[in-house]
Amino acid sequence: MVRALEGSAAQDGALAGNPFLVKELLPELGETGTEPVTVERVRSRWGEALRWTADRVGNGPPAWSPVLAPERRVAGDRTAQAVKQLLAGLELARRADPCWAAFQSTTRRFFGTLAWYYRLMAQGERSRLLTEFFTPFLSEAGAMPVQNARKIEALMRSGVLRVRAGGPGVVTDAPDMTVNAIGRARAITPGSGIAGQAIAARIVVPDPLGGIRMDPDSGLALDDDGTLVPDVAVLGPLAVGSYLGASGVYASVKFARLVANRWVTEILDTVGQEVRV
Repeated sequence: MVRALEGSAAQDGALAGNPFLVKELLPELGETGTEPVTVERVRSRWGEALRWTADRVGNGPPAWSPVLAPERRVAGDRTAQAVKQLLAGLELARRADPCWAAFQSTTRRFFGTLAWYYRLMAQGERSRLLTEFFTPFLSEAGAMPVQNARKIEALMRSGVLRVRAGGPGVVTDAPDMTVNAIGRARAITPGSGIAGQAIAARIVVPDPLGGIRMDPDSGLALDDDGTLVPDVAVLGPLAVGSYLGASGVYASVKFARLVANRWVTEILDTVGQEVRV
């Protein structure tokens, strides 16, 4: 997907009041808190958020959006379809289509709501969300800049780059190089570097859905009984089993703030003791 140009400040202001982006249950959508949060519930909330935006900008997203009209997965060469999709996105960017920009802005803002829902989900629904919804959603929320799309289009048109679905097993003639561009491997094995060694040494424990079990609020690892492991922060994709937001930068900032606050508290306590003495 190609990233739309950012909308105007006035447009951003108009979209800022979208009631379906809040991180709270909405009774008007039948969200009572007594029923389990499902992938269907997430899709419903996201659809309402998009409709709210469409009512204000006069249109909705293109019909070829992979999230709204998910394509049945077909193994094999998908280069022609990828070029077609890139060209459609580049045309929208060239026209600076305000509807498409508003749609993508809503999608990016929905990520916080999606992460909030994820924390309310049972393990089975979390797994469904990661396999059925998250990849196409990220293709919209994390769309590539125009300059990247143009380079990739040129590579595909020249035959240097081809796009295949289904993994290396579907390739009859082995190419010189295969790049796994969109996979999100979550399993950690003893050979998975520091993370694998930490699990093998029982310093941390794995999350059932992948990565390391962690506390989303502090960014710290959790032991088997749910207690914090105070000296181990879980960053990036290693957090995806417990927390949908897998940004290593965001997690690093959060952990740095936690450490700084702890230092400040210790310093103030020390100063207070010295003053009393």
